Amino acid sequence: MFTLVGIIFLIIGIFLIRKTNKLKKTGINTTATVKEIVSTRDLDNSGFISTSEGGKEGYNTSLNFRNRTTNMFYPVISFTTKDGKEIIKQSDSGSNPSTYKVGQQVKIFYPLENPEKFMIDNFINTKLLPYGIAIMGLILLIVRFFNR
Repeated sequence: MFTLVGIIFLIIGIFLIRKTNKLKKTGINTTATVKEIVSTRDLDNSGFISTSEGGKEGYNTSLNFRNRTTNMFYPVISFTTKDGKEIIKQSDSGSNPSTYKVGQQVKIFYPLENPEKFMIDNFINTKLLPYGIAIMGLILLIVRFFNR
């Protein structure tokens, strides 16, 4: 079981590393402004959420530890593309507590052909998440190798 999970984590990690590096290399770098912070909340414990003020609906991203629900906070950012189009969109990356404040300037990069697929240029998105997943996969494979 360690082997399968390790391989899956390693593949996902490598995919995220390559995707992030490609986007940083070929994408457009710009500065965006945080317009609002969206908080998630579970309406009926069904796992489906609505978001506060202008967010998108989707599956619950709240964390439930020992019957305590912890909401995730997502920045809604605004930026102007290279061709002058204004984009206002909620980031796919959330945190608790919120990493950003309304009005804060953040560096982002986005693919020229689809600016709504932007990524905020921070340590978590560009290093910790992709490399962390790959390293977890390697650790699981090493543990499995030495525990035969």
